[in-house]
Amino acid sequence: MTKMGLALTLTAAALIAACSPDPVNFPSVHYNLASTRQSPVKDITKDNIKDLGVVWSVDFKTVDKTIPNGSQSYPVAVDGVLYVTTGKNHILALDAVTGKVLWHYTPDASIDEFAKISPIVANRGVAVAEGKVFSLLLDDRVVALDAKTGAVLKTVALKDIYPGETDAITPANGYYETTAPVYFKGNIYFGSSGSDNGVRGFVMALKAADLSPAWDHPFWTVPAKGQDWLKDSHWNGGGGVWMPVTIDEETGLVYFAVGNPSPDFFGANRPGANPYTDSIVAVEGATGKFVWAGQEVAHDLWDYDAAASPMLIKTKLGGADRKIVVEGGKGGLWFAWDAASGAVVYDGVPFAKIDHPDPTPKGVLVYPGILGGENYAPESYDAASGYVLIPGIEYPALIKSGTDQDKL
Repeated sequence: MTKMGLALTLTAAALIAACSPDPVNFPSVHYNLASTRQSPVKDITKDNIKDLGVVWSVDFKTVDKTIPNGSQSYPVAVDGVLYVTTGKNHILALDAVTGKVLWHYTPDASIDEFAKISPIVANRGVAVAEGKVFSLLLDDRVVALDAKTGAVLKTVALKDIYPGETDAITPANGYYETTAPVYFKGNIYFGSSGSDNGVRGFVMALKAADLSPAWDHPFWTVPAKGQDWLKDSHWNGGGGVWMPVTIDEETGLVYFAVGNPSPDFFGANRPGANPYTDSIVAVEGATGKFVWAGQEVAHDLWDYDAAASPMLIKTKLGGADRKIVVEGGKGGLWFAWDAASGAVVYDGVPFAKIDHPDPTPKGVLVYPGILGGENYAPESYDAASGYVLIPGIEYPALIKSGTDQDKL
């Protein structure tokens, strides 16, 4: 896409919220910390939807011609300002009513260095709190900007936050950051991308005041290289957390979806179920202490991440009020767990075609495929009807059996 009027196209709910007669904030990438994407705005109805049209658009190329094509951002609206990221870590603050660019953050030359070793340019958004805008940079740094001016207040490299914990969190070791941080009670929370590169996935919390660590250690989603089920693996782990976390504001629990184990598609050197990959994990937001985990795919051979952010919803089940955590994985199955205990409520409800024939040298079609099931596109919840809306995909992958697997 060469025309990049995506500040409107991708953020209808945020824009409508900010432009409503009684403006409301769209303060987080999934509207609320429960990630339900259930906006309170009532302006659009079945009667007036035919009258919708373009209010304004912004072609990012006219702002800066170096901004790459394509966008995966989930912008937020706070006090009439729309904050949106682009590929390669540009950040723009826009007047939500007019589309006027209020400020534009341009990343430094370190991002160009990252581009020399990786084609990845995506960024999925920011957190806005305490008068600051927080963003993760591709080359494993966190930046805090002044929300009014876009001036850089502080930048920290992840490799310097927990030195000695594991392999350095650097692009050279396969790590990168594409996710949006989430703010809650003075902390920002985020995970890591890079499962397919064999990184050791994590979630960490930093203090919004100064970007110092809020936890004693990150929560590592897989063992360190050479330990447990990775003792014989030449590739270190996987288990990236590449979408925003979900938070229970009442209990302070943090829930997140964990990606695939590595090496991908080949499991001989990673025996067993490979916890906590392809799982939803709950930890204490204040400490990072483990609470529970529910695995969607054990010993994944198909790249079936638990990709999308989980939702925390309150509903009635069996006549009783329940708080549950739900998520549909790339494997085409939808799950629900008790939010406090992790007890299974629904154990794999199919929402897409599922077919996994044994690979052959000529190849077989596998459903729902590595781009299928529910990828990173989020679900939504309608409390009035009790419906969960799942963006399911059937996009088969052609998988062939290898002839030289013993070298992996």
